[in-house]
Amino acid sequence: MIRIRTYSIFIKKYLFLVLLILILFCISNPAIAVGEQAEGLWADQIITVFAENTAELIIAEGNARLIYDDYEISADYIEYAYLNEFIEIKGNISLSSEDYHLSAERFSGNLKEKHFIARDNVFFQSNDLEINATRLEMENEEIFNFSGNVSVFYGEIQVQADRLTYDRQQELLILEGNVNGKNGDLNLSGERMEVDLNTEKIKLQGKAELLFKDKGGE
Repeated sequence: MIRIRTYSIFIKKYLFLVLLILILFCISNPAIAVGEQAEGLWADQIITVFAENTAELIIAEGNARLIYDDYEISADYIEYAYLNEFIEIKGNISLSSEDYHLSAERFSGNLKEKHFIARDNVFFQSNDLEINATRLEMENEEIFNFSGNVSVFYGEIQVQADRLTYDRQQELLILEGNVNGKNGDLNLSGERMEVDLNTEKIKLQGKAELLFKDKGGE
């Protein structure tokens, strides 16, 4: 009886130590603790091209998914140059970052430098801001340059333009070329428009026009 009790106490102490180690390990590795997935590439088919015993090019086809830094990207096709961290992505692209979502049909750039170009059916969303365009060039997560059939939706603001620069640090939208749209009950147009997202202040320039709906606006 004494032996059985001693063995039982030993097992309990052993299990307690194992659980304690696991808890400490999870605390020191928050990604594991919250169930986050490690960086990597998944797909129906992955082809790896080696050069001098090093993976030089990785091609993922079919339900491709890439997790890198704070990016999670899914698409039909992902081509990843392992050495210089250049990516080429095609088909049904969905990119999620910490504070925005992006979709397009083509996407390319450098993951390390965070300089990307998205093309065709570009859709960008960050909180209440939505932007549609034909092309987007992203510069180090700070400056987003949209062009081609640009449409902006923010609160009661609905505006179209040829080009749009979104300065994420300054929280400033700069629309240029054939600007027209509305802000609530006001119809507006001009050659250039600035929208401060912090103060919601709007500045119209270049043949600026502001029409009240009950005073000549449609």
